Amino acid sequence: MQTFLTNLPLPDISVPGVVHLSLGGGNEAWLLHDGSYTARPVDDCAWNGAKDDVERALADAGARADVAPLQAMPLLVRWQEELILVDGGCGAAYGPGLGWASHRLAALGIAPEQISRVIFSHLHLDHVAGALTDDLKQLRYPNAKYAVGETEWKFWNQTQPDLSQTKVPEERKKAILQAIRPALQTLSAHVTFFATGDTIVPGLTAIDLVGHTPGQVGFVFQVPAQSDDQPEFELVYVADALVEPALHVPHPEWALIGDSLPALGEETRRRLLSRAVERNQLLVGYHFPLPGFGVIRKAADGAYRFVPSRWNFNAPFSTQA
Repeated sequence: MQTFLTNLPLPDISVPGVVHLSLGGGNEAWLLHDGSYTARPVDDCAWNGAKDDVERALADAGARADVAPLQAMPLLVRWQEELILVDGGCGAAYGPGLGWASHRLAALGIAPEQISRVIFSHLHLDHVAGALTDDLKQLRYPNAKYAVGETEWKFWNQTQPDLSQTKVPEERKKAILQAIRPALQTLSAHVTFFATGDTIVPGLTAIDLVGHTPGQVGFVFQVPAQSDDQPEFELVYVADALVEPALHVPHPEWALIGDSLPALGEETRRRLLSRAVERNQLLVGYHFPLPGFGVIRKAADGAYRFVPSRWNFNAPFSTQA
């Protein structure tokens, strides 16, 4: 019989636009709501799925079939006395509805100079631009060590990165490549590299999530046990390996319009989901619906399902008249 961790910490929301998770031992995590945008569920999120099947999966999750609201949420972690930002957000690259991560940091009372590391899962601009100034010419976090997977860096710094397997229209492919160039140029003087399997800092490891891009990685935080009531567990940042849980968890074969290597993306999702069940991991997603955290369960028929974390609203209030 499968057993589950029953006392994982619950996220809370007490600062507007920020989801907080206490990891114990002085470690904490925050999802910084950078904004949201809409996607077409069939064309953008599951282009190789039958329309009726995709809409049924959305209906089963209580989601709309005509539009998928996708969040953009960089992960900030206080870990081993460091402040580590996992992906940077959209910055000013996607218009006024996005780019709020720096405002969320300010609301937490954290200055840009306090961020000690910025690590990227991959180099799509919606994950990179917010780590730079609005003109993409300077670092937004001047004291931070910036790092990215070496495979990912080499791919995007080719003269002509191969996007032939994506379903993105040709003109949009050209725009993607043109838009990322200034960010790569700025980062080139500062960025260092890691490989999958590397330990970034003690308790934080990069894992292979190839598919959405040729060098996409995720990150595993090994959270120590705090008590008998809160055992050791793994917090796993899944980047864009899973984007819309209503679609990509029960149907890991469905691919995103921007997946560079769709077949490898499916393999990655299946491996990620299997491991999440086996190890009772708590997943956190850049594009997940709020609160952004959840676990994976496996039904009797073998299908996976996503169970979002319950959350608390910890705003202080007075009961006095």
